[in-house]
Amino acid sequence: MNQYRTLNKVSLPQLIVGCRQEQTQISPKRGCCFALFRRAIELEDDHAWLAILQQYRPMFARWVLESVTVEVDHFVVEELLQIALARFWHYLAAAERPLAARFSHTGQLLKYMKQCVRSACREWQRSEYRQVRLQQRLVIAVDVPIRRPLEHHWSQKAHEARCTAVRHWLEEQCQDEAEKLVYRLTYEEDLKPRQIVAQHPEHFPAVQDVYRVKQRLYRRLQRAFAWEE
Repeated sequence: MNQYRTLNKVSLPQLIVGCRQEQTQISPKRGCCFALFRRAIELEDDHAWLAILQQYRPMFARWVLESVTVEVDHFVVEELLQIALARFWHYLAAAERPLAARFSHTGQLLKYMKQCVRSACREWQRSEYRQVRLQQRLVIAVDVPIRRPLEHHWSQKAHEARCTAVRHWLEEQCQDEAEKLVYRLTYEEDLKPRQIVAQHPEHFPAVQDVYRVKQRLYRRLQRAFAWEE
């Protein structure tokens, strides 16, 4: 405990060097790294937080890749990492008890960060699964060009004619700007809901708003073309 109190008075550059050295050791102690986390979170030191990210980001990114069951690109990894870091920071900074009263050593802090990563990845995969199920139903009707062979009871020519009819229907029947954006950005520009939200927050404050428009379009398509479930 006395060593920990002493480390709280050490300069930031010294803490950073000491933390790098600690990372190569297996020691469940409350050393330089713990003091660095305390300075970043409790004292809201941006330079200390940046030092933590520079040191631990590769390990955090690896945890993301280990926590998802599908192949993802670096953009998704970065997005999930940012979500996990935001939760880690928010939960720890908002608590009234100091870090030293909740965590015995740096390993426990990192274990909590790993839990935040896994939670963010689970939620993302559930959201992506729901999106894929809806998109698979729409892709059959409107995806241009057809991305993979489709096995239907109608001929390829009939299928192409049906796709064209659906596409024309969508172009003519989209009732408002939100529907037009969802159709164009999803099926012409291949954007994901979160990307649509980022580009057009004035129409879609949240990802769920994009999903609702997609579902509304699909229900109207069903009625217009009398699709069978």
